Amino acid sequence: MDKLVHSNERNYGIDLLRIVAIFMILMLHLNNHAGIMGSTVKGTINHNISWFIHIAVYCGANCYALISGYVGVKAKTKYANIIYLYLQVVFYLLVSGVLFYYLKPGSMETKYLVERLMPVHYNYYWYFTAYFGMFFFIPFMNKLLVSLNKKQAKVLVLTIFMLFSLRPAALLVDRFRLEKGYSLLWLASLYLIGGCIRILELEKKINKTWLLIIYWGTVLLTYACNNMEGVNRESFLFSYTSPTILISACTLVILFAKLKVKVIGKKLIGFFAPLTFGIYLIHTEPLIWNHILAGKLTRFGQAPAIPFILHWVLSAIILMLVCAIIDYLRLLIFKLLHIKQLAGFFETLGKGIVLEIIGEKSEEAKEAELHPENVA
Repeated sequence: MDKLVHSNERNYGIDLLRIVAIFMILMLHLNNHAGIMGSTVKGTINHNISWFIHIAVYCGANCYALISGYVGVKAKTKYANIIYLYLQVVFYLLVSGVLFYYLKPGSMETKYLVERLMPVHYNYYWYFTAYFGMFFFIPFMNKLLVSLNKKQAKVLVLTIFMLFSLRPAALLVDRFRLEKGYSLLWLASLYLIGGCIRILELEKKINKTWLLIIYWGTVLLTYACNNMEGVNRESFLFSYTSPTILISACTLVILFAKLKVKVIGKKLIGFFAPLTFGIYLIHTEPLIWNHILAGKLTRFGQAPAIPFILHWVLSAIILMLVCAIIDYLRLLIFKLLHIKQLAGFFETLGKGIVLEIIGEKSEEAKEAELHPENVA
C-alpha cells in the first residue's frame, strides 16, 4: 500500500498561489461588487472582457480550500491556529466597527459591536464560518487521507467530483445543500481533493503545458457555456461547484506546486503569503464592503478596452497593497500582545478540558508516569 510520507519542506510555489488566489478574489470582487461589470453595456467588448476575466479568476476561493488540504494533510493540526484566526477576525470586526461608529455616524450601532465578538454565529464571513466548522474535522480527514493508497485516493476524488460537482451542474438541483460552494460541505470536499492531489503527487505526473491547456480550456468552456442562448448565468454552470471551475482550480494547485522559487522570491513570498487572509478579511468586512467598495468603480465601464483592463488590474493591486500594509501592522500589534502565545494557552486549556471529559491523560501526564525522574 502506498503510504503518505510526511515532510516539513515548504512549497513556496503553493505559497505563491495563495497570493495569486487573493489577487484573483480581489479582481472578482471589484468586478461584481465595485460595479465594473455592471457599468459595461451588454454586447460590448468591455462587457465580454469583464465576463471572461470574471470566469478566469472565479476559482480563487476554491484554490484556497484546495491549498488547505494540500498543505494540511502533511501538517499536524494545531487548534491554536483556529483560535488565532478567530482573534484576527474579531480584531478587524471590532476595529472597523469602532471606526465607522465615530467616523460615519449611523452606520454602526453599539449593540452590533457585541455581535462582532461572535463572527461565526452571526456569519460575518461565509468562508471563515465554513472553514471554522470544517477545521475540527481536519484531524479525522487527515487520518482518512493518510490511510489511502493511490487507487483509493483516485476513487475518492472521482466520487466527490461526480456527486458534488458534476451532478448538480447536470441536473441543476442542489440535493446535497452545497449552496453553490458557500458551505462547509464544499470546503471539506475541496480539502479532501487537495489532500489527494498531494498523495497522488500529480505535480510530478502532469507537465506545465498540459496544465495550462486544461486551465484555459476550462475557462473558455465555462465562458462559452455561459454565453449560450437561454443559459442563466446564475445556474450551476457558473458556481464554485461547477466542474469546469473545480478543474481550473485543481490545475492551478498542481501547476504552482511544480514551481521552483529562487531565494529572493522565497523572501517576498514568505512576507506576503501570511498576509493574504488579512487582505480577505479587510476588504470583505461588511462595513467596508458596503460603504467603501460598493459601486465605486463604475466609471471604468465605458473606457477603451486596454485602459479598462489596466484600471481594473491597477485597482486590485492598490487594494491588495493597502490591505497588506494594514494586516502587517495588525501582525506587529499581535506580536506585541503575544496573541500567538495566548492562542497556544487556550489550546492547552481546551485540550485539558476535553481529555478530562473523555477520561484520557495528556501526553505530558503519560510521559511523567513513565519517567517520573524527569519531572522537576
